[in-house]
Amino acid sequence: MKKKSLLKTLSLLLSLVMMFALIAGCSKDDDKKDDKKEEKAEEKVEEKADDKKEEKAEEKEEKAEEPAKETEAAPDVSDEGFVIGFAQAQADSPYYVTLQDSAEAACEEAGVDFRLIDAAKDPSKQSQDVADLIQAGVDLVILNPVDSDSCAPAIQSSLDSGVPLITVNRPSNAEGSVSHVGEDNKLMGKTVGLAALDLLGGSGNVEGKVIIEFMGGAGNNNTNLRSAGFHEAFEGEGVEIVQSPYCDFNRAKAVEAAQDLFQANPDVELVFAHNDDMAIGAMQVAEQQGLEGIFFTGVDGLMEAVEYIVEGKYHVTTMNDPKLQGQESVKVALKILAGEEVDDFVDVGTQLITADNAADYVSDEDFATQVKD
Repeated sequence: MKKKSLLKTLSLLLSLVMMFALIAGCSKDDDKKDDKKEEKAEEKVEEKADDKKEEKAEEKEEKAEEPAKETEAAPDVSDEGFVIGFAQAQADSPYYVTLQDSAEAACEEAGVDFRLIDAAKDPSKQSQDVADLIQAGVDLVILNPVDSDSCAPAIQSSLDSGVPLITVNRPSNAEGSVSHVGEDNKLMGKTVGLAALDLLGGSGNVEGKVIIEFMGGAGNNNTNLRSAGFHEAFEGEGVEIVQSPYCDFNRAKAVEAAQDLFQANPDVELVFAHNDDMAIGAMQVAEQQGLEGIFFTGVDGLMEAVEYIVEGKYHVTTMNDPKLQGQESVKVALKILAGEEVDDFVDVGTQLITADNAADYVSDEDFATQVKD
């Protein structure tokens, strides 16, 4: 009886051991299955991630391969005998010389006569200049206003005569021009402002620092917008911006103003001018006075300024391309004369120029044709 009882007990124990082994085996199989499922799921996630990366890379490649947009060609009106009059604000500025020269070259290429008249910064004379051009029989007037508020009589002459008028570089505050060709001046001011903020140490690190701003012209939209954009870049930063008297975008006047401004603000760390010409004048005064460590920034992309950036004397400018504006203003004029529709505002765009890319502009033969003196 004892043997039988022992055998039964051993048999029961053996059965239990086998059952536990079977359960353990099944559990391992399940774990392996789960591991395989997890591995497959991970592979799928990785594959999807890789696919997305490849798709993004392909999209970037496609975008990179897209050809640069070409500006629309001007209509051919060479057989029409058209005459375009150009009413210039001031021919004593190298920037405006480039503007008028490029417009004249574009007219010559298009087979259109070009007539230039200079207001010499006199708003009253400019109004008469436009009237005289119309009286002389021009078919369209390109007007670079002396200032944005005073050109209403010139535009009224256009409306009264039926001779279309477009503005270039400086817009008019009076209504009646068919189109305006230029850049976004507020954006240019802000672009230079943000670059200037970085030069001074970046956001949060400029409180109490002094900036001198050389002002362009009273009542001038370019002045107001460039100033507004620059100030917007420093909003809430706690800097002190000292504004000069209006220097009319003129280097000699900026030089005169800089003499006193540097004396009154010996701790100035950065100069911002509404054009490169004024900023260069201020830079030259600083050199004469032995002042060091001042950053000089401006607007226009004047070749002289770009060369000074390469030398390390000047620091930031933004392209306000007079050559392109002259060309585009003539292109818009030709479209109007051909009876085509044109936009109210033709933005020719801008680019920031710093020590990182100034040398590229200097080596660009087309850019290097800009007037420097």
